[in-house]
Amino acid sequence: MSKGLFPSILSFQLLSTSSSYLSSILGLLFNSLLTILRFFRIRFGTFETWLANLKCFLISAVFFIIASLLLCLDEISKAFIIEFFELTSWKFWKVF
Repeated sequence: MSKGLFPSILSFQLLSTSSSYLSSILGLLFNSLLTILRFFRIRFGTFETWLANLKCFLISAVFFIIASLLLCLDEISKAFIIEFFELTSWKFWKVF
């Protein structure tokens, strides 16, 4: 019973992880759209302001990617821990 449950738990965890990852990517795209609109509002007044906005965008993009990867690893590790405890408890009770 426990072996059949593992793929469903893992697929659910991966689905929730991928949806969280997708929302992070959409947030990043929205942030980039706002940055581009800010560029056009400034009308490329000075190169320093354009460069400063680009640096802020790149820093936020890196943090979004790191947070998304950590979230993926956290969700996948939870699925494996749940499966490990289910397998060990099932084998323990089968012995007795």
